[in-house]
Amino acid sequence: TTYNASGLTAGTSKTYAVEAIDAAGNKSTISDSLTVVTSSSSTTTTSSSCPNTSTNPADMRDVWAWHQNTDLVTPNSTYQNQFFAFADSHHVKNIYLNANPSFISSSATNIKDFLNKAKAHCMNVEALGGAENWVALPGNPYFTQGTTTTAALDFATAVRNFNDSITGTNAKFSAIQYDTEPYTITSTDGYYPYWNLVDSTYTKEQSNMAIANSLIDMLQAVRAITGNSIKINLAPPRWYDTNTSLQSFNRTGEGVTGKNAMQYMLDEVDILTIQDYVTNATSIQKDAS
Repeated sequence: TTYNASGLTAGTSKTYAVEAIDAAGNKSTISDSLTVVTSSSSTTTTSSSCPNTSTNPADMRDVWAWHQNTDLVTPNSTYQNQFFAFADSHHVKNIYLNANPSFISSSATNIKDFLNKAKAHCMNVEALGGAENWVALPGNPYFTQGTTTTAALDFATAVRNFNDSITGTNAKFSAIQYDTEPYTITSTDGYYPYWNLVDSTYTKEQSNMAIANSLIDMLQAVRAITGNSIKINLAPPRWYDTNTSLQSFNRTGEGVTGKNAMQYMLDEVDILTIQDYVTNATSIQKDAS
């Protein structure tokens, strides 16, 4: 079913509510809605419901978009059209869009258009960023060697400011996702301590606790910037919850409390997107259980 809307103003956002009424006059208890943005033409034709309507958790998927993001957010580009066709056919619900501060600044108009198009396809878009050394904030008390960086905070500030610039019913980034993997820090990266370090100063438990504490500090600093204006999503590995060196976790200033590192991280974020690093359904099912 289609609905033709004419006489619209170019470049404006319109939201349509969809409601079913049977012959007896009974209205549906669940309605759907669709937001579209008009182009330079005066007539917009749109489907009466989202292309992606599945509510079955087993049939909903997320996708990371790390590369070619300038092409992806370019309105009506071949790459963008192919992406949405793929996302619709695979029931994608959340798009993790790699969006560093320079990209947000240089492509703000196109990103806003992309977010509205994703909304019209019933998809959320999260701003994605991260690198292993993002946990090395200035003033970090755990690293005695290595270069500090404000990248995690700069990212949070850029996303917050971008969302603050959105007006009306136009779509915003639904969350900010940190794919920060400090367990990949090694001796060759110039940081001390590093993951799984064992020497005369550190046991493996102590070095890994230092890295995990750095990540928790980073999350707290990000929250201080964003407040409750946007959800924070962390993408940790599954084994943060089971790694033996992170069980009797000593959080600085609190001592051993019985929480493991994953539980502390969960306290600091709104969403956990667990990375399992397997490629077959049997392993995924086994790890989830």
